[in-house]
Amino acid sequence: MKTPKIKNGARISIGVGVSSIHFIVDHHFNWFQKLMIKWCFGFKVEDYDEE
Repeated sequence: MKTPKIKNGARISIGVGVSSIHFIVDHHFNWFQKLMIKWCFGFKVEDYDEE
């Protein structure tokens, strides 16, 4: 079974610099959700587009 490609979604970054981990998820977050994720968990959430 193949992993599905994500064309549009969000990229969640945990950590800073070389020791960071990036997850690409198939979900769009609004500005309030991005702010709460940053304040509560310290993760950086940004929009992702494959192109």
